[in-house]
Amino acid sequence: MCANAFRVLGVASSASHAEIKVAFRALAKEWHPDLHHGARKVAAEEKFKQIQAAYQRLLNTHDEAARPSGSVRRKSRNPYGGKSQYGEAGKAGYDPFKGYMNFNASKETTDVRTRVENARHQRMLVCAGAFTVGLLAVMMTSRRDQKKREKGELVDAYWNQVTRRWEIAPATMLKDPLLSTMVHLKPPEMVHKATPNIRRTKSKARTLDGRNADDAYRARQQGHRT
Repeated sequence: MCANAFRVLGVASSASHAEIKVAFRALAKEWHPDLHHGARKVAAEEKFKQIQAAYQRLLNTHDEAARPSGSVRRKSRNPYGGKSQYGEAGKAGYDPFKGYMNFNASKETTDVRTRVENARHQRMLVCAGAFTVGLLAVMMTSRRDQKKREKGELVDAYWNQVTRRWEIAPATMLKDPLLSTMVHLKPPEMVHKATPNIRRTKSKARTLDGRNADDAYRARQQGHRT
């Protein structure tokens, strides 16, 4: 079979793999069916099949001779690795790159993963450092303002939306958890005395029977309670 294959390709039995490849390409270009027409095309197709079969035979023989002794021949020539060697796709041990053109992406993948992890750690350190610096600044500012408050350089004040000015915060406001968030420390020269509570004047609105609207509302509420 091998002697016939050498004869079909027109090379000597001692020809190297490179010489066999050159001869195959030359014959394939000469006898390719697309380059012939009519009755000659049928003969070219048969000749082309013989050339391909001979080249494949010599290629397999060359691979077997180059394989180390004692090695197990793979059942599949799948360039991505056969099922018997790497396991089924999706299962542990399957590597679609190993064995294909000697391509191994594990080192490159590891380098990329390492760079990503290092960048993430650096961002975490920067955020932690910024948070720590901000917390220390707030604590130092709070201590400084507390000392000034004890000396009378700062007073508790809140912004009155009605009078549009800073006024002294009442004690009830400081005790309330929600209202105390509106209290700030301000210099005494910026703060005014608290505005006295302005009592709401009685409404002048009247009902259809001539009663005051506020009195009618209170009477209606008392009636509901009873």
